[in-house]
Amino acid sequence: MFRAGYFAISRVQAMVDVTTWIAAEKVGLERFGGDLAKARAFADDIVSRTQGSGEFVDKTAIQRGTLSEGIRQTEYIRGTTMLMGYLLTKQNAMVGITRRTDFRKPKEALLWFANMLNLYVWEGMAAMLIRGGWPSNEDDDGSTVDEWIAAAATEAAGTLFGAIPGVSMGVSELRGYDAKGVVADAWESVGRALQQIRQGELDTAFFKAHISLAGFALGVPSSQINKTLDAIAAADDGKDVSPIEYLTGPQD
Repeated sequence: MFRAGYFAISRVQAMVDVTTWIAAEKVGLERFGGDLAKARAFADDIVSRTQGSGEFVDKTAIQRGTLSEGIRQTEYIRGTTMLMGYLLTKQNAMVGITRRTDFRKPKEALLWFANMLNLYVWEGMAAMLIRGGWPSNEDDDGSTVDEWIAAAATEAAGTLFGAIPGVSMGVSELRGYDAKGVVADAWESVGRALQQIRQGELDTAFFKAHISLAGFALGVPSSQINKTLDAIAAADDGKDVSPIEYLTGPQD
């Protein structure tokens, strides 16, 4: 069940990793004068560095709980980076690109700007479009350009500061998400499940509470299942629910 729940993301990840590996091998062949073994080792390293797998060997020092020789693999430090692997991977890519860029050369500066858009803007804007949060308020002149710019800047800032350990929790709260942490959320899920059992009603809240608990205990994709349940419940109440909302949850 655990593996089946991640089927879709694993297929997408496989496509991205294979594409990245092939491109990195080509770069490696050019860099190492046609040495195939070195080129493939280079491609393996690039995929490992870009995918943010969460494996211990791929984590940054702070994700491992290490700040110095005297502070190594401590749970307190590790807890500040919980679920931040993806953002930290993007942050490391940004630092690497910035260090390699000679901003005195217009071509390299423009390429840096395009890379920053790819890292910090387009993905967030696509997510807003999928969620139905695309800016729609028009100015007196009928333009929404300033709303688009503000939305893009907000997404970029959220991604940038969301990759700073400790600060990331504040960013999540400002965006309206709960940032208590995995342990607190797990116990809260247990409490909600017990409360629903005491109420004894087999309603949507009962099933959502137990699905969330199963997510912590068994690794099932509980968030996605609960979003679908919310959409089904909204449709039963007579609300107009679009097909995409069965994946993203109904809009308020």
